Amino acid sequence: MPLRPLPGAVPAVLLGAALLAAGCGSDPSGRSGSRAAPDTFTLAPRQAASSTRPDSVEPGPLLERSGFDLDEYEGEIVLLNFWATWCAPCRAEMPDLVELQRDLGPKGLQIVGVATDRQGREKVKPYLKRRPVNYPVVLDPEQKIGARYGGVAALPTTLVIGREGEVQDRIVGRVRPEPLRERIEDALAGDTNSSDGAS
Repeated sequence: MPLRPLPGAVPAVLLGAALLAAGCGSDPSGRSGSRAAPDTFTLAPRQAASSTRPDSVEPGPLLERSGFDLDEYEGEIVLLNFWATWCAPCRAEMPDLVELQRDLGPKGLQIVGVATDRQGREKVKPYLKRRPVNYPVVLDPEQKIGARYGGVAALPTTLVIGREGEVQDRIVGRVRPEPLRERIEDALAGDTNSSDGAS
């Protein structure tokens, strides 16, 4: 007897895909989350999420919020990336950020991850041991860093901060690596009038 799809199975799959594309909802600890606008989230090939192997990345430091000072990166272009271990789009974009840091770090880019997990080090440290990144990650369970920049309503959110400490772009949702790379290269070259096509 041929198998027939269950009634409602197709709509359920489509609904699930729509929710994934909308960004992160809420974390398992019950914190309500926000959804990124659907047009700011781009699905990437499945292999992209596993392209960064632990043995191929020199891990960056894991910092307490009290030990983080953005002024240390004055003169550099900084990507401040707000994420959480429970956020699927956040996890999916990390290999792209690792590649960006590897390629453009020597030219003046510094990515800083801001981990917003409520459990802090207990949750983030084991995650980064399994999937290390080559840039510093700051623990910020109370989201005080995001509050300095008007709050972070959705994860992931990435701020492009210029050499003088000014926010040049706010990217809500998963970054698209090629437009972001072009945006950063323009900023490194001194062109601060680029469009925000990276979002």
